[in-house]
Amino acid sequence: MLRIPFLAMLTAVLAAAVCFAAPVEPSAQYPLGVELARSWTSPEQRQRLLEQLNALRAAHGLGMLRAQPALQEAAQAHADFMSLHQQVGHGQRRGMEGFSGERPLQRARAAGYPVDAGHRVVELFVIGHSDGEGALAHLLSGPYHRHHLLWAAAQEVGIGLSVQPGLVLSLGAPSDATPGATPPAQWLLWPAPDARQVPAMACCERPRPMGLEEFGTPVSVQGPAGQRLQVQRFELLDAQGERVVTHLLQADSDAALAQSPHVAYLLPPQPLRGGQRYTVELDARAGGERLTRRWHFETAP
Repeated sequence: MLRIPFLAMLTAVLAAAVCFAAPVEPSAQYPLGVELARSWTSPEQRQRLLEQLNALRAAHGLGMLRAQPALQEAAQAHADFMSLHQQVGHGQRRGMEGFSGERPLQRARAAGYPVDAGHRVVELFVIGHSDGEGALAHLLSGPYHRHHLLWAAAQEVGIGLSVQPGLVLSLGAPSDATPGATPPAQWLLWPAPDARQVPAMACCERPRPMGLEEFGTPVSVQGPAGQRLQVQRFELLDAQGERVVTHLLQADSDAALAQSPHVAYLLPPQPLRGGQRYTVELDARAGGERLTRRWHFETAP
């Protein structure tokens, strides 16, 4: 299980876009020394990130991603743009230095990715981390990013790195994507059953879920892609078996999830307790399938 440094979580900013996106806003400053900046933006770091991302996906039964040159160009262009202008967001304004496309789809198309042939693109970014494990863990912590990072249909990726320090991921998939050697998981639970060292809190999501800047790490379920998830019961229980106060986030109640009807998140408005064992109880349907599960996870001390 990836671990999130607490102080890094309090300063980093992350966002994801499909059709819904947070507005552009000024970025905080995270200065890097010359050597760290050179290491963070090196080809070797990009390769390490690809390996870490694929290891993360493999742990959840998902297919591997391969580097794709056009997506790489699009991701790097946006990482450079945000760093140059010291701002964060998925939008770019025409006429500004480094402009490569107003939105993620336009940037991918401009770089030569065949979006007109049915290929789909998802862009994610995180600002404020200078290590791959922390950046990916931060993306996993938020309710608007996790299911994109664990997008079962994704087959290709571009990785952009900047001295902001920033990470931009451009994930792509053909509309008729076929499973690779590792079949995509039909149901995906997070935290995974019996997971340990799960962060007790998350923060800095854009847009802010329920208007919160800080919140407990959400629990999530992803059903089969293309099927609307119907939740009959989804509860989080503490070590004493008491129900934890949470908000259920789904496509019909949260605009940021409007394009993802197959996912649901339980968002605790308060941080979870460290070093505790939690239980999740779920009863859900998607299409003609039903999933009834009870599983446990432990938070980091």
